[in-house]
Amino acid sequence: MHVSPHILHCLLYSVGREDYYGKGIVYIMDNTIKIAATGLASRTQSINLTSNNLSNIETAGYKHSEIVSSTFGEYITYRIDEESQIVGSTTYGSVINKVYTDFSQGTITETNQTLDFALDGNGFFTVSDNAGNTMLTRDGRFSVDDNGFLVDINSNFVMGQKGRINVGSSAISVSESGVITSGGNIIDILQITVPEDTAQIYKLSDSMLFNPNGNTMNFTGKVIQGSIEKANVDLTDEMAAMIEDSRAFQTCSQIVRMADQLLQKTVTEVGRV
Repeated sequence: MHVSPHILHCLLYSVGREDYYGKGIVYIMDNTIKIAATGLASRTQSINLTSNNLSNIETAGYKHSEIVSSTFGEYITYRIDEESQIVGSTTYGSVINKVYTDFSQGTITETNQTLDFALDGNGFFTVSDNAGNTMLTRDGRFSVDDNGFLVDINSNFVMGQKGRINVGSSAISVSESGVITSGGNIIDILQITVPEDTAQIYKLSDSMLFNPNGNTMNFTGKVIQGSIEKANVDLTDEMAAMIEDSRAFQTCSQIVRMADQLLQKTVTEVGRV
């Protein structure tokens, strides 16, 4: 079992000092439990994210997410008996800073389906729901609804520079710049949104994203008809992350149990003194 140095220090120091009963040791063991609990919380969320990545490995345009965590600020621990001595520094545990989404390009796979589209380069398809809420997606699996509108897999309207795109029942062709034509006539141009700062984008669902900033740049990539972009999830990396998180979770659980047992022993012996 691997135990982080500062927690191991707390455990060993607590059981190795027979003359150190009382509030001090209770505080240390209680703090050890709190530190391990923060590890349990962060590892649980990391496991959930990894599981979601794995479940979406076949979702077109899905972007891998992971936890970015750090420790709370360090503080100095003192041993107080006949004189005050510095034991060392420790922290209040692990804290989740944010969920990072990797927007790197996924593999583009040819499907030969007329209404499948992939973006090669930075940018997102722009879609809108019935209420007019605008969202972004890299999932280009489109279809035509009963009213002739181009819609995504969730029945949101695919947006063009003129608004909702009505292609009717005719076959369409889309150029690399997003120009939609039918029978030689231009219907519209796909609205490809390129946010200035992808760090501000957050997920609404597995394939739907929102850009709160609103600042955009020109699209310089290519629209590829008859293809889709695969998820940028690496199976090997995700399985390795799952194993690491599971082991760390088990370690934190064991530390909590050990600290709780030592705390109970300490309280019992304090009562005898």
